[in-house]
Amino acid sequence: MGLQQGFRGGIGHYNTELVSVAGIIGIFNILILLALLYVYWNSYKEFKSRFIMGILIFTVLLLIQNILFTGFIFLISGFRGQGMGIPLLVTNIIQFVGLSIFLKISWE
Repeated sequence: MGLQQGFRGGIGHYNTELVSVAGIIGIFNILILLALLYVYWNSYKEFKSRFIMGILIFTVLLLIQNILFTGFIFLISGFRGQGMGIPLLVTNIIQFVGLSIFLKISWE
């Protein structure tokens, strides 16, 4: 029993740190989405394209999702169950890389 409690305690602490890092990456995802919103809003004002409007709506919805997701992590300590650290971190890192590529391509 002592070994199990020590193991569980170690995992819990490690998990909390990973979830916090995932939250910080979530903040960077929000910043990238705001930059994308700026880029596509300026493009929409110039071209009035339905495609760009679709990208704007998609970006706003993804921004709302990230704000809620990151808010759950920091404000109400959500997603801190056992084993949640790695999946949250990996998901946010993948999204960060994808959004970074999307921003680089869109900015040009």
